[in-house]
Amino acid sequence: MKNNSKNELKKRSFVKTIIWRVIGIVWTWIGAYFIVQLLPENMKNAATIATAVVIFHHSTRMIMYYFYERIWNNITWGKVSRNSA
Repeated sequence: MKNNSKNELKKRSFVKTIIWRVIGIVWTWIGAYFIVQLLPENMKNAATIATAVVIFHHSTRMIMYYFYERIWNNITWGKVSRNSA
């Protein structure tokens, strides 16, 4: 495995966190909206909707997070080289 000899600045971590949170909010809202729209009327109850949203949320976000981190790994902004001691 390649040794990444860079540290992340706090502002980089903060920006990554905020962007990820916004993506998460929007993605969950879109998923919940379509789940409610696509479920047949006889299945539109709180438990079924909540279950569908949780399944959608966790199954897609894990994959999204992997690619999100891979993208950020290629962005050099906010990375500083470690000092050789």
